[in-house]
Amino acid sequence: MALETFMSLARAAGHEALPIPKRSASSAYPGASFSRRMSKIYAPKDAISTLLWQHAETLRDRSRQAVRQNPWAANGIERWVSNAIGTGISPKLKSRDKALRKAVHELWRRWVDQADATGQTDFNGLEELAYRCTIEAGEVLGRLRFRYPTDSDRLGLKLVVPLQIQMLEPDHLDFQKNKSVQSANGTTVGTIRWGIEFDLMEQPVAYHLYKAHPYDYQAAGANRTETTRVPAKQILHVFRRMRGGQWRGEPWLSKVLTRLYELERYEDAALQRGLGAALYSLYLKKTDLSTPGILPETDQSGQTAITDVSPLSFNVLKPGEEMGATDPPDDPNYEPYTKDGRRGIAAGIGLAKHQLDGDVSDVNFSSARVAIQEFRRLCEQIQNNMFAYQFCRPTWKAWIEQAILSGALRDSTGGTLDTAYNVDPWSFLDVDWSMPKWDWVDPLKDIEAEKTANRSGYKAIGQSIKERGYDVDEVFEEIAQNLALADELGITLDTDPRKTSNNGTGTALAAKPEEPTPPRKKGK
Repeated sequence: MALETFMSLARAAGHEALPIPKRSASSAYPGASFSRRMSKIYAPKDAISTLLWQHAETLRDRSRQAVRQNPWAANGIERWVSNAIGTGISPKLKSRDKALRKAVHELWRRWVDQADATGQTDFNGLEELAYRCTIEAGEVLGRLRFRYPTDSDRLGLKLVVPLQIQMLEPDHLDFQKNKSVQSANGTTVGTIRWGIEFDLMEQPVAYHLYKAHPYDYQAAGANRTETTRVPAKQILHVFRRMRGGQWRGEPWLSKVLTRLYELERYEDAALQRGLGAALYSLYLKKTDLSTPGILPETDQSGQTAITDVSPLSFNVLKPGEEMGATDPPDDPNYEPYTKDGRRGIAAGIGLAKHQLDGDVSDVNFSSARVAIQEFRRLCEQIQNNMFAYQFCRPTWKAWIEQAILSGALRDSTGGTLDTAYNVDPWSFLDVDWSMPKWDWVDPLKDIEAEKTANRSGYKAIGQSIKERGYDVDEVFEEIAQNLALADELGITLDTDPRKTSNNGTGTALAAKPEEPTPPRKKGK
């Protein structure tokens, strides 16, 4: 809304109107000046969702095209997905009831393979697909499909928990549906904006989805223009929120699409120049223009190309002709320009340059360590604040409720848990999401630092184990089993802290061998 329009509305409402500030070429903030240099900057006042409503579809299409044809765009997404998702983000129930934890984790592991409604992957694969689509298209929709207990998956096995997830691209959301929602008596009870239905508290209550992908022209038996209303509790809407009031996602490549396109054009031009130089083009030049019949009479340039030259061949020139060769000059700015271009693309999507293009020629140990630490902080922020909150937590809540209601999850005596859940739902929903482990930059030094932090009390051993992507209970149980087996077989390991120290020598806990009795001297 223009400032003048805002002030006129304020006057009409009876508010005291402040004088409209005049625009001037100079300003206390150079970025707010309207000088010749700054006046051509386009800076709309529109809300973020309005901007996305206008441009998200174009950005999404161009982002997908860039990923299809540009190696830097495709590799950038691969690096993000491999670091943020890896082999999967797993839940760890924090309940103090060990038997409940074991039962829940075992049931979850069995359900993971049945999570996908299409049967093409497991829950970890759904996480990968959701994260990839979020980066490429700006957002993704996961629809929770509640099944009957008698339903089976594609392998013919009974679903251990009657719940599956159907992944949908954001194209399924009716972006053009914008209207108010009226009750039976004509009272406004909400609005539909960008295909999302909100109540008067600005809470999403439903999503209006196309029954088939609107651009899937081979969809069988479905009307691509028909929509269905799906309650918001059944939708996992994942996108990175950058501004208040934002309800649709922006493709992560939006900031670098122009640079990707221009760099690709520049590299193509350099490639064509190189191909031309490699062909070593020859030409004939007529030096004696008075000699007729040597070159076509229509040739006004005085030269014509030789199109039939084979390797190691000798060409006899006619009188008045001489042979020349083209020599296209190299571009001295090619390497620095392309390197700087890839650096800008990497920065635009939150990566270090060597992560984008694999070029470590300018990277040393210290710079690589700093870059990795900065990336990990950003990655952990997005993992926890966006993905775990929008995708993992709602999935867990729906899964635990279905597991209890269907009777798949019971207590140690075989009794149902619905009453316990109603009394204390937090004991079932309080979950740690174990992120993919980070590989150590310098394993020896990093392990020593981790061990020092554990022994000095600055960090719990369990926290270190979880950061490595393992379950604390499982690790300790396996260690106990291994040590018990070693004791049974009479094996002493130098990694057993009960019997050996860090340097491999015996400890006070180690059993001391009995000393032999010295022989008695004769005559005594």
